[in-house]
Amino acid sequence: MPGPTDTDFFRRADMGDTNVGQGEKDDPVQVAEQGLDALFASKDKVVAGSWKTRAKGLANKVLPDSLKAKGTAGWRNRAAPTGRRCPTQPHPDRRVSVRGRDTA
Repeated sequence: MPGPTDTDFFRRADMGDTNVGQGEKDDPVQVAEQGLDALFASKDKVVAGSWKTRAKGLANKVLPDSLKAKGTAGWRNRAAPTGRRCPTQPHPDRRVSVRGRDTA
């Protein structure tokens, strides 16, 4: 499982103006190599990426769920546009499909 990786994902997801979109990301070549190494070694799981990403993966194994829940609450703000909290309503210029019905 990789962390944020330096690919076209954040631009295509229109997340370039978020903290996670602007933050440090793992090298995609390194992530791919580690994933392929794990595949060829028949490993079920691998935390690929930088040492920081792997350290977070290790922490996830040993921390209690209650502490992990508090830590992941911060992801809402990391994915919000910088300078603002995560909006509760869809962007007015984007159409959102809700159960087959478009809303504006």
